[in-house]
Amino acid sequence: NSSTQTIPDATTTIVELDDVKFDTGFTWDTVNYKGVPGTAGKYLIGCFVDSDPSAQAASYVYLYKNTTSIAWWGHNDYSGVHHLNGIGGTTIVDLNDTDYVQMKVWIDYPSGTAAIRQYDATQCVTYMFGTKLIGA
Repeated sequence: NSSTQTIPDATTTIVELDDVKFDTGFTWDTVNYKGVPGTAGKYLIGCFVDSDPSAQAASYVYLYKNTTSIAWWGHNDYSGVHHLNGIGGTTIVDLNDTDYVQMKVWIDYPSGTAAIRQYDATQCVTYMFGTKLIGA
C-alpha cells in the first residue's frame, strides 16, 4: 500500500487496501478494494485505521457489507487532544458466498483534508482482516 492516503474532508472514502499479505478462502479485489468470501458462513471481520488529521477532528472507520454500513468505530476529538489515533474493531458477520466487504473511513477535519497512514517501516497500521468461524 502507499504510505498514506488522503481523505477528503467529511467524505466517506474507501480505504485503498491493495496489498494482500495472505489470502486463503477470501478473494481480495485489489482494484475495487473489497473481499469476497467464496463460501457462505459466519466471519470475524476486523477493520483498523491510523487516522492522521494532525489536529482536532472526528474520525470513523466503517465496515460495509455490499453497499450497506454494518459496523463502525471512531471518536470525536474536536478538542485536539487525541489526534494521530488508531481506531477500529471487530465484529461477526453472516456472509453469503457472493457478498463482499469493504473498509471505509470518514474524517471531519476543520482545515481541509486528512490522511490515513497505511504502512510504516515496521508494521501495517491500517488494515482489514477476515476469517471464517468454524462451529463444533
